[in-house]
Amino acid sequence: MKSKIFIVITLALLFTVSCEEFLEETTYSQITPELLFTNAANAELAINGLYSEFFQDFGDMRGYWPATWGSIGQEFSAYSDNAGFDFGWNSGNTAVYWMWRGLYRAIKSCNTAIDGITNMEVGENMTEAQKNQLLGEARFMRAHGYYYLLRLWGGVPLQELPTENPEVAALPRSSAQAVLEFAVADLKFAQDNLPVNYNGGFPDNARATKGAATATLAQMYMQVSGKQFEGNDAVSGDANFNNITTKYWVEAKAELASMIDESNPSVAKAPYMYALEPDLAELYTGGIQVGTAWVPANNQAKDLGQEIIWCANYEPAIYQGTWQMNHWSGRYLSPYNRERYALDGYRALVKHDSAQKAADGYIVPKHIKRNWTGNNNENNIYWARYAGVLLLMSEAENEINNGPTALAEACLNAVRERARNGDGSKTYTVPADVATGLSYDAFKREVWNERIVEFFLEFKFYHDAFRMGYMEEDYADISSGADGNRGSFDKKWNFLPIPNREIITSGGLLEQNPGH
Repeated sequence: MKSKIFIVITLALLFTVSCEEFLEETTYSQITPELLFTNAANAELAINGLYSEFFQDFGDMRGYWPATWGSIGQEFSAYSDNAGFDFGWNSGNTAVYWMWRGLYRAIKSCNTAIDGITNMEVGENMTEAQKNQLLGEARFMRAHGYYYLLRLWGGVPLQELPTENPEVAALPRSSAQAVLEFAVADLKFAQDNLPVNYNGGFPDNARATKGAATATLAQMYMQVSGKQFEGNDAVSGDANFNNITTKYWVEAKAELASMIDESNPSVAKAPYMYALEPDLAELYTGGIQVGTAWVPANNQAKDLGQEIIWCANYEPAIYQGTWQMNHWSGRYLSPYNRERYALDGYRALVKHDSAQKAADGYIVPKHIKRNWTGNNNENNIYWARYAGVLLLMSEAENEINNGPTALAEACLNAVRERARNGDGSKTYTVPADVATGLSYDAFKREVWNERIVEFFLEFKFYHDAFRMGYMEEDYADISSGADGNRGSFDKKWNFLPIPNREIITSGGLLEQNPGH
């Protein structure tokens, strides 16, 4: 009897131990947070996650909503000339909240990656060069997030470290100057540590590069030097968190000059390999996603093309998700922009489909929707391309010298010459080279008009209009349709309102932009 009892007790103990061992199973097939920052290959997965965090369909992509939604901030028209346009933002607006939250959520991921990689030891699992490159990508993406926060809100809280506790995460706003300097430091680190490209040439995979950091630096310097951040007028006279203390035209020019071959502006200066795409149409047929594969749609040699400096493409190895421009997302040209097009020019042919709504006189953007019968046409989003670098140089030269220089004219004319060259089989007569001897104001208008036509529906108009001062100056024309003028421009529109729920969550640390 005693032996039977002993056997039962022994079996019970063994069963208990087995259960405990089973419940404490160690997983080797998944990358856990503990394993993520143990070697270079795993750390790269964290970097790939940052691209996904910023550019997923319905997440942080909303951070660019004012610059992408046609009736609010792009071409100022929807399906008719009298589409309502105003800046009826308020602090309770859901879209404003998701923009703010999405960008900060992505920045938090950047901070986690930066912290994790910084604490990794250099050795057999990671070289010093690998470590700095991964940090360069993470810091570039963080700067990308702060660049958009700065453009949309002015001075914002600076989150520099990983945060989990909401009480620690709640911070007051930093000045716009502080945000600028923080992002500039990240971008300069990225410049020093990122490669010119990842494959020795094209195709590339849209990861952050030295050129992407340089172009973003130039764009940031240009933005804060313009009318939007001009003195205390930026937000109704409040200098505490939006005033920029100086203009950065010279700094912007230096970054641009490092990329442009001034003897032949249509191509970049070594070591960069960028050049104007000979055929503008090639920009809009870079590739398509077929299942999980990315397939070049024009030729196997280029994929993204030689003009693309920094873009969100749909390479599944980098991040999942696509941004689908459905049929109903197409926007027709507003009267303000339509009059700037040479409708018999190649750019109008490439960018617009006049057969759609022809009876109403509308011009439908072609490249934003390649196939009118389907809803899954992925289109690359170009944050920076070489034509933009050239036009920014034209603008910077005009600002620095209070009038155009030979270099300013050459950069503008390079973009126009490409437009005249068409697809190589037909030469167009428009647009003609810019006239020499123009005044500061007249040349600035030429650059503005060129940017409208060259970057139609590439999400530049909104920020260009504020930077160059034309949102305020031309507001009556920009905002008016068939129903007439919609009133006067209000300077508070230079920046969005801080989401009210963020102000409440911060316990009052966050101050609202004046006027909102």
